[in-house]
Formats: sequence, structure tokens, C-alpha cells
Amino acid sequence: MRLGLNRMQLSIVIPCYNEAETIDRLVGVLDKAVADLGTQGHDTELIVVDDGSSDTSFEKLERAAQGRPWLRIIRFGATTARLRRWPRGFGPRQVRC
Repeated sequence: MRLGLNRMQLSIVIPCYNEAETIDRLVGVLDKAVADLGTQGHDTELIVVDDGSSDTSFEKLERAAQGRPWLRIIRFGATTARLRRWPRGFGPRQVRC
């Protein structure tokens, strides 16, 4: 979906399972990516789907989402996450990571 001549809404879905040790690094990379996309005129949201982690991934993601309106966290069991995450994005184009 295009808004104006160059504006696009983009939803990126990232599955997460027991990644507590890598969350801080991931969020740093995402901060830069969203900023870069914003300067190009794109509305971007990142949806991180916790696929039933047994570590502190979900809690770390929740803390990271504070102050980042573009970061959404969803928590499901592994099978449910794969089946239900797609309708959550705001744009017709979604990137699966």
C-alpha cells in the first residue's frame, strides 16, 4: 500500500524463541533500521512474536518496547504464533524473518 508518491507502510515480523542474550543487540539494530526507513519516508512497525520462550526473552522485549511505538511484542505458544501472527500488521506488505 502506497501513501502519497513514496510513502509505504511496512510490517516486519520477527519470531523469537529463547533469545534473551541477543535482545539488546537486536533492538539496537532495529532502532537504526527503523530510523533509516523513516528518513526514506516509510511507516514501519516491527512485530516480535515470542514463540513460547522459557527464558526472559518476553520480559526483555516488553522493556525494550517502552518508548518505541514502532515495536510490538506478541506472545504465543510456538504453533499458535506461526498460525496467527500475519493478520497483526498494518500494511499489506510484510517481511517474514
